[in-house]
Parts: sequence; C-alpha cells; structure tokens
Amino acid sequence: MEYIIITVFGIFAANLIKLYLIIVSEGVYSGIEAIKDIKCMRYNYVEPYKKFFIEICTVLLMLYVFYKGESLKEIIGFTLFTLILLSAALEDIKSREISNIVPVALILSGLVSIIISGDIFGRIMASLVFGAVFLLLSFVLKGSIGLGDVRLISCSAFALGFERMLGTLVISLVLVFLMSIILLSFNRMGRKGVIPFAPFILLGFLVSIY
Repeated sequence: MEYIIITVFGIFAANLIKLYLIIVSEGVYSGIEAIKDIKCMRYNYVEPYKKFFIEICTVLLMLYVFYKGESLKEIIGFTLFTLILLSAALEDIKSREISNIVPVALILSGLVSIIISGDIFGRIMASLVFGAVFLLLSFVLKGSIGLGDVRLISCSAFALGFERMLGTLVISLVLVFLMSIILLSFNRMGRKGVIPFAPFILLGFLVSIY
C-alpha cells in the first residue's frame, strides 16, 4: 500500500515539476494555461520533456529515497532535496540556467530539516564553507565554475549539512571529470565547453545515500 501512495505522490510531484519548468521558461501565464491542460489530461506544454519521462523519473526516485531513508526525517529531507534538484537539473540541461526559485527552495528544505532534527549552526557553517571555497575556485579558474553553481552548492550544503554535502560533492566532481573526458575524447565538447552541474549534484547525492 505504501508503494502505491509513493507512486501517486511521485506522479503529483512530477506534474508540479513540469509546471515549474513551464513557468520559468515561458512565464506565469503559460503556467496557468498548463494547469488547465493538466486538468484535462492534455500535456501539450510538456512535449519537449517527452511527455511521461518526468513522471517515470520522479516516481523511481521517490521509491529509491523512500527505500534508502532510515527514518521519517531522513525520508522527508531526501524527498525534498531530490525533487528540488531534479527540477534544477532539468532546467539546467535545457537552458544552462537555474532560476532563483531553486536556491530559495533549498533553503526552505534546510529549514524543514532543522525543524525536524536541529543542527542549525552546522548547516549554516556548511553553507558558508562550501560557498566560500567554490567562490574562490570560481575566481581562480576565471569563471569555469559559474556563480550560479556556487550558489547552488552553497544552498545545497545548507539543505544537506556538511558531511552529506561533502560526500555528494566528491562523487559529483568525479562524475563531471569522467563525463568531460568522455565528451572530449569523442569531440562532443570543446576544452572551454560548459557542462550543466545540477544533474551531477543530484547524481552525486543519490550515489552518496546508496
């Protein structure tokens, strides 16, 4: 029964993600029109996302985090972070940009986790440390790491805490490195090419909780 509930929740969350993607790419009016279409079970506005691809991914991810969460507070934290990063990853892949809604959502997710489990000081310090380190790297590497990525990393650290974010980042950077080598080897990207980082943060997080 619980897996049926999670599946239904995943489908509902997937439609919220679609609505978010429509609003950030086409505006609020298009989002309102999309709500009407969703009510009528038409998905005209989400053709670029292969119709049910987002539903399948979201449901599978919800089942995964539910299985990996060892307590209710972990499941809640994992769920919120996964949904936010999935939204950011899809947006980053499509437009190479992440709206201001994502950092705000990550901060709210962190506040929910603080209410459940405490540790506000640790999360603030994690956000400041990771943010400062990657901001410095952004200047040293002359923009190879975008300020949007720095903001995403800092807010993700607040949502996850220091230890979880450290594991997530290590895995994410390894995956980015491997992907860069593959793309360069097959001439699919120039030496100054840009890889969307949000999908790799999501993948790093998912691997870190395995």
